[in-house]
Order: sequence, then structure tokens, then C-alpha cells
Amino acid sequence: MSNKTTALFIILASIFCLTTFVEPYPFSWLVKILPMLVLIFIVSLQVIVKSSIPFVANNQTADNSGKSFNYLLIALLFSTCGDILLALGHEHFFIFGLGAFLIGHLFFIFSFKPLVKQNWLIIPLYLIPGLALFSLMAGNLNELFIPVLVYMLVLLSMAIATVLSAKINKWLVLGGISFVISDSLIGLNKFYVEIHYSHLWIMVTYYFAQFCLVNGLIAASTRAANYELKLQPRVSSCE
Repeated sequence: MSNKTTALFIILASIFCLTTFVEPYPFSWLVKILPMLVLIFIVSLQVIVKSSIPFVANNQTADNSGKSFNYLLIALLFSTCGDILLALGHEHFFIFGLGAFLIGHLFFIFSFKPLVKQNWLIIPLYLIPGLALFSLMAGNLNELFIPVLVYMLVLLSMAIATVLSAKINKWLVLGGISFVISDSLIGLNKFYVEIHYSHLWIMVTYYFAQFCLVNGLIAASTRAANYELKLQPRVSSCE
């Protein structure tokens, strides 16, 4: 991600985070999704570039990378839909926003493939705290018990997938952890205890998570492409 797009994302994210102190205000949902639109634009460019590479050369790495960015783009679009639904503030929209983010997390997982087993021992470090947090909220969930449980399991699966991914890097891992923190703050604030300045902390960790996940997949794609370029002379020499 270039310095200019990173700076634009940070500026737009900071603007919305600061305006959480004066919500609600007209079209706050639009201000909220502006940083996401920057990420969507960046990933869309990646999709366009990667989709053209296989036609230039039979490049398996580029093809897999292209699929990852397709899935990532869909994940960001569903996340943005969830942002809008939650920003509208209607109680009945909460479950639809939850559903949009759930679908988004599934596509995040698809974008992290292939998954490998070398880091599977890390799984309890995600599941135990996650389920402990859920137990704090469980008594107040009522009819949302099953939807929230399913969502939390998918959320934790997404975070775990960043660690099990063959594309693992610090950005992906940080993104998964930050997403868990952000959504945990939403759940705790809504179903357990009021957290001061909760919306500010929720949005800071949320924007950071999305930025890290996008940056992590771009870094993984660049790493794979550089590795393949190093192999090309060897292939040529063998021929």
C-alpha cells in the first residue's frame, strides 16, 4: 500500500473516530465508510492487475493471488454493508449487520487460503479468551444467543486463519487480533457493561484491523511474486 493511500486512509479514519464524540449527526454512515472505500479502491486495483497476469504468462502464483484479492474485495464489501447497517442505529438492523460481517469474515478466511497446520497449537490461545468473553455476555443475549455465538465462532475462526495461513505475516495476525478486540468491545458494551468512549475504541481497532488485513495480503502477494521471480532463472537454466 502506497504512502499516499495509507495517509488518506488514516486521515479519513481519524476524522470519523473524532466525530464519535458528537454522534449522531446527518450522514454519519457515509463518513464512517469513507476509509473502507479507500481500501476497496486499493483492493479493486489489485484485482484488476492480478486478473490480467495469468493471460500474460502461465503464472500459478499470480492466479492464486488474484483469487485471494477477489475474496478480500467481497469481504470488504460485506464489511462496509455491515458498517452502514450498524451506523443507522435501528435495533432491528443489528442482526442484519451481524450477518453482513459474518459473511465478510467467511470471505476473509477464503482469502487467507491455503491454510497449514504448523501453528495449530495457537488455537486455544484464541478460543479460550473468546469463549470466556462470550460467557460474560451470554446471560443478556436472550434470543440473540445463537446468532452471537455463531458469529463469535466465525470471528475467532477468521483470526485463527491468519495464523494458520501459508501467507502468514505480522499484518495478518495483527489484523485478526484487532478485529476480535473491536467486536468484543461491541459485545461487552451492548450486552455486559457500558464502556466509556466505547465507540471510539471500537472504531480505532476496527479500522486498524481492516488496514492490517489488506496490507497483510498485499505483502503476502508481493512476497510470493518476488519468490517466483527468483525461481525463473533456475527454470530457464534447466531448459
